[in-house]
Amino acid sequence: AVGLVGLIVIGVFMLFVSALQATAAVRKVYAEGQDLLFLRPSLHRWVERYADKLDPASEHTPEVRRDAEKTLRGILGRRVMLDRPAFTDDERDAFVDVIVERLQRSGLSAFALDAPVPFAGPHEVPWSRGPDDPGVPLRQQRVAWLFALCGTVGLLTSLGGSVQDLGKVDWSFEWLASSPLRDRTLFWGKLAEYVLVSPLTWFLTLPVALAVFLLRGWSGAALPLALFAALWMAVLVGSLRLVLETSLRMRIANLKNVQAVLTVAGSLLFVCLLWLSNAPELPTWFEVLSRVLPAEPTLFGHIAFVLSGPSAAALWLPILLIEAVLAAWLAVTWCARATSGGLLVGGGVHQGRRGQPNPRAETGALASAGGPAWLRGALRKDLLLLARDRAFLAQTLIVPLLVVAIQIVVNRSLLGLLAGNSNHAAAFAFGLGAYMLIFSAASILSVEGNALWILLSSPQPLDRVLRRKATLWAVLGTLYTLGGIALLLWIGRAPDARGWVAFATAITGIPIYAFIAAGLGALATDPLEQEVRRRVAPSTIYLYMVLVAMYATSIYAEQLHLKFVQIVLSALLAYALWQRLRDRIPYLLDPTEAPPPRLGLSDGLLATLAFLALQTFFAFTLPSHKLGTGLHLLISFVASGFVAAVASIYLLRRAGIADLHATLGIARVIEGARAGWKCVALGAVAGGLVSLFGLAYVAYIASNEALRKLLEPPEGLELLAQERMPFALLAIVAAPLVEEFLFRGMVFRGMQRSIGTGWAVVGSAAVFAAVHPPIAALPVFVLGVVAALVFQRGGRLWGAIACHITYNAIVVGVSLLSQQGTPT
Repeated sequence: AVGLVGLIVIGVFMLFVSALQATAAVRKVYAEGQDLLFLRPSLHRWVERYADKLDPASEHTPEVRRDAEKTLRGILGRRVMLDRPAFTDDERDAFVDVIVERLQRSGLSAFALDAPVPFAGPHEVPWSRGPDDPGVPLRQQRVAWLFALCGTVGLLTSLGGSVQDLGKVDWSFEWLASSPLRDRTLFWGKLAEYVLVSPLTWFLTLPVALAVFLLRGWSGAALPLALFAALWMAVLVGSLRLVLETSLRMRIANLKNVQAVLTVAGSLLFVCLLWLSNAPELPTWFEVLSRVLPAEPTLFGHIAFVLSGPSAAALWLPILLIEAVLAAWLAVTWCARATSGGLLVGGGVHQGRRGQPNPRAETGALASAGGPAWLRGALRKDLLLLARDRAFLAQTLIVPLLVVAIQIVVNRSLLGLLAGNSNHAAAFAFGLGAYMLIFSAASILSVEGNALWILLSSPQPLDRVLRRKATLWAVLGTLYTLGGIALLLWIGRAPDARGWVAFATAITGIPIYAFIAAGLGALATDPLEQEVRRRVAPSTIYLYMVLVAMYATSIYAEQLHLKFVQIVLSALLAYALWQRLRDRIPYLLDPTEAPPPRLGLSDGLLATLAFLALQTFFAFTLPSHKLGTGLHLLISFVASGFVAAVASIYLLRRAGIADLHATLGIARVIEGARAGWKCVALGAVAGGLVSLFGLAYVAYIASNEALRKLLEPPEGLELLAQERMPFALLAIVAAPLVEEFLFRGMVFRGMQRSIGTGWAVVGSAAVFAAVHPPIAALPVFVLGVVAALVFQRGGRLWGAIACHITYNAIVVGVSLLSQQGTPT
């Protein structure tokens, strides 16, 4: 019941959104040739308010008119600046001049409301200016083309975008075909499914028809007529789909390429419909199409004859009803007769016929098979797959572009907004490349399907093969990002130095996230799953999108070290995921066995990234003006650390990691209580020794003005240090507890398994130093090394925490007493 209610709510919402889009498109279709200027409600409201003072019939004095014009220009200028941020000052002034000039020349009748206000307003676009309006026939022709586009999009997307492979018969229909039911009964049921369960046909035709009949002036009969038009369109589209599917399956065995072409064609036409709806005026291509080619005689367009008037509607509605019934009967009858000998021409998607031998082609193929070394093996295989499998090509390279194009078409001001801000442009370009990787790099293992055993038995290790496959998508994703940057640079203006840094951050992230997507996708792939679309767990895609969003925030970071931290952590995460993938490869084809769960570097890095993201989240959501800077930062730090630690322990315990608490150094009993106190004492002594180095470093920085300017402390650090109690609690209590759990308990232990204890000490300390401001990097690195050694020697996290607390207490205490900032 809950799922049904959810579907109903989603359906109503989608119909409402479609109604807004359809209204905007129909308004433009009706308004063409009537010399109307479309204004958004925010502008139209002010024009309507000042119309009685500025229109030609106004009886106000010239002084009042001048004052009203001056006031209106100021209001419109500010509103245009908000509604159209991509406008330059000259473009804004010119647009305001056009509005005022039209208002003074023709009054309020020269304007019409633009979306999103649906079907409303006393100043709605009229169907005609009178009984002898010469524009009515052309207006009707445009409506015919609008219905023709809706029907064509519904047909193409239902054929190409079907979940079922077009070359295969649905298993349930194939099973029913073996039952004693008559063929016509089966196809009547299939047609009913296509008519009733065809979302895009209904979501396109019903809102368009409702807008057409409402704006035609038939408000009372608009809803029944719209429902009739949508049902009529669904019957025709369903009948054609049934005939075309059956005909293609009977004649062509491999329909994947045909399905890909249909998908792309339907998506492009859908973008055209969105363009028609969201363009500021009727597109030229649609106007030329309406004038040159008649759409009323077409299969989906002749419903426009109903608009000629009530008498024409009374004539054409029965004709359309008979046409729909006849089309359904003919489709079912033809399909039943065509499949009397079977549902398919043959089985298997690789079926084909051998052609005549061509020695020249064979010689060329052998020569090209050698090729450069980097273009052989798995890389060449995937390139050939892209060249030969049009469905795979469309899914990986074309569909992401179409989705982005739809967003740009729907949000008219998006492109100008992106081109006007380098950070926005870099984030958009990074998002474009990262979004493409969802469809490609994340499926490097799942696309192999039942042939995975061949790769496992080849001389090359599977992880090396997968790395080469991921490299291909890293290159293609980088090209997408570069293309997005080039487009926005061509539209906008040249960026400054910060803009180029943002672009470099975006470009650097794509290869890293190609390997992250590939690693996550391969780890979440079930190669034994028969349904291709279900081989990769959807939760992995959501995790990848969260990581992408976290990286995108670094593009907006003002400080370079924050960008560097995100790049380093992301690169380490990619390495850790592939390490975990290497552990899983021997168990890929074994449904009962899996690698023993162990704490890995990826666990620590994900926890660290989650902690940083949560800290940003709490910093934005908590009211800083009420709490003060110090208390606000303290609460944000503690809350994010608590959530990250609890969630990490819960997920690791759920994964079944053996001796988890002992590995993290937080077990209750480890070799007795005396050893525990020795570990704490060792940590305190080590922290005291490291603090001497920290104090010397602080003194050296304070005496070296040039170095202090080079390693400028973060903004607000000195202000935070003035709030002594919150700052002391943060530095001496909260930071050691949270940071030691993350960087020693998880990151160090994860690295230790991968690269050994020595390198893990250095590596975890480097990551620990990287997340701190550059001015504190050196002493924090030394502290990280010493804390890791203490943790490794004693086996308890409390030793590392004691080391950290002692260091921070001494350095922070001395710094506060001397009224100096601290680098910790």
